[in-house]
Amino acid sequence: MKEVRLLELELTNYRNIEHEVYVFDGSNAKIVGENRIGKTNTLEAIYFLLTNYLLDGSSDLSAIKPLSDTKKEVRVEGTFQVKQENGLTHSVRLAKVYGEKWVKTRGSEELSMQGHYEKYFINGIENTRERDYYNNIEELFGARNDLKGEVDKVQMLTNPLYLGNLGEGDTKEWQMLRSFIVKLIGDVSDEEILKKQPNLAIIQQDLLNALGRTDLLKKQYIADIDTLNTQLVGFDSQVSLLEATSNPTDTELEQAKEQIETITNKINEIKYSSGKDSVVEQLEKEIFELTKVIVAQNEKEFKEYMAKPSKAKEHQAKIDELNKQINDKVNEYTNLKIERGGIESQIKSKSAERESLALKYKELTKQIENVGTQIVKECPTCHRPFSDSEIESKKQELLTALESERKQVVANGKVARELVDKLQEKDKDLFVKANGLEMSIAVDRDSLAKLNEEIIDTPTFKESDELVALREKEKELKDQLTARKEKVSEKSSDNYEAITNLESDKMKAQKVIDDRNYYNRQMELLESVKLERKNVSNKLIETEQKREALKTYIYTKLKLLDEHIAKVFGKIKFQLIKENINGGFDPVCKPYIYDIDKDESTNTLWKSGSKSEKIITGIAIVEAIKKELDLTELPYLFDEGGEISNNTLRNKFKTNAQIICVRVEDNILKPIVAKF
Repeated sequence: MKEVRLLELELTNYRNIEHEVYVFDGSNAKIVGENRIGKTNTLEAIYFLLTNYLLDGSSDLSAIKPLSDTKKEVRVEGTFQVKQENGLTHSVRLAKVYGEKWVKTRGSEELSMQGHYEKYFINGIENTRERDYYNNIEELFGARNDLKGEVDKVQMLTNPLYLGNLGEGDTKEWQMLRSFIVKLIGDVSDEEILKKQPNLAIIQQDLLNALGRTDLLKKQYIADIDTLNTQLVGFDSQVSLLEATSNPTDTELEQAKEQIETITNKINEIKYSSGKDSVVEQLEKEIFELTKVIVAQNEKEFKEYMAKPSKAKEHQAKIDELNKQINDKVNEYTNLKIERGGIESQIKSKSAERESLALKYKELTKQIENVGTQIVKECPTCHRPFSDSEIESKKQELLTALESERKQVVANGKVARELVDKLQEKDKDLFVKANGLEMSIAVDRDSLAKLNEEIIDTPTFKESDELVALREKEKELKDQLTARKEKVSEKSSDNYEAITNLESDKMKAQKVIDDRNYYNRQMELLESVKLERKNVSNKLIETEQKREALKTYIYTKLKLLDEHIAKVFGKIKFQLIKENINGGFDPVCKPYIYDIDKDESTNTLWKSGSKSEKIITGIAIVEAIKKELDLTELPYLFDEGGEISNNTLRNKFKTNAQIICVRVEDNILKPIVAKF
């Protein structure tokens, strides 16, 4: 790599320095002297010459104007030695000029400032544009001053605080630093995670379906586990009920079968011994044939009677029509009652839903009022406290989600209320209609009662002499049959009682067999339920394994990212992602302070470290980056040299670059260069 060292610096009208020449000879040096004599100005002039910025990151160049007379032109010149990779060296003279444009405006004798100008020179040749100047520096030094909003490598190589300060605070510059570090170390892919942890393949498809959103996948697993546990409780209840089914013993079952066979044989014996009475059979046959003749003759005579006109027939027709009308209205009234019952059920259901939504609204309102107590205030992985801005961001995110959910609850409540109103309106219409039908039915029934009370004179139907004779013959045969059956029944009654008792015993035995059959059916159902329960249990185990695998996935991603960082930075630590409260990742970029004595990062964030710790850490980070990218060695410039011991400066900075810093020394009234 190239090595660039400062040999000489010449300042003219730079703040409180009218003109000075400082000789460095490429050596490490401290600019020493009392306070407020221009030490820091000298250091910043070098930085301004290389970057067009001040050490605090400001680009307000008006700050470099001479304090005595701002109309004077500022000039900064520096001579640098460039050592090529092949060992050859050459010197480069850089110069920058800054001045204000003071002119007389029309109608005035006083000068007024009309902007400023800058001039750029390399080896005495003027570069008309700022971009040309820095492009030439890139070619000469092999280090790029980036003007595109990315990490400025010249600032990075010269200012140990530059990178760490990009990751500090709430500005968007940390994103620039994060992007640079991730490109440098390489991001962690799912393929790499699965290669490291092959057992995580069980969630690979789920991750793809969730588009890598681990927070959404975590919520899905939790919801699935709750559902499966609820299903298992239901299955356990079914199993308990089925296992409690009574089961007759095999001995009881065999005894019942034997009893049924014995009882059946006894009943058959009794029925066979009782036989049939021939006289009864003959009388029943004669009565049956005679009855058919009587019915036919009666129908014939009644048809002839009905064929004659009659007021009674008309009266009966009115009654029949009114009965039909009442029945139709009763059916319609019944259907209306059923429909109203369904509407009443819907109203109760929606009213219960509104009560539930009201409770949910109160709960969400309480959560919104106490949203601050629900925020996790430290990283669940490393227990690093979150910053106030991070906590506030999470608070706003949760608050937005809760307010959105509450808004949806209000909308759902409004829909439920509107539906209840519509159902109540419809029920009101049906009530009016049913009430009208009820009144109409009452009127029709009054009319029917009046019709039934009316007496209509009509000729009475009179049977013929032939039909009367047939009925007398029928009565005579029935009397004979009754007398004969009384004789036979004295014997049959005893048999009937015996058969009845036997049938009762047979039913008891049959119940034992039925109980066994019912038990067998329940056991078949039990096996089916157990199989379903086993499937759900296996699914629960699998889902719980996936949830644990997701935790391992998150941990592995964090660990692999740390390994990527370690490949470039050794034990210097950056935090590039953090797990959020929802189970997902938030991008961050936070360097940690580097302990040069222990050769590792501490748990102290950059922004919490001292100035000297930041300088040590910044140089260690840049050295790792220079090694990875083979970048040029530019001089390190920092204003905190007085806080770093000479021993650390000489022996503990692991760099070949030139170091130029500042130290306060009493009784030195003019800045001098002290080499070390």
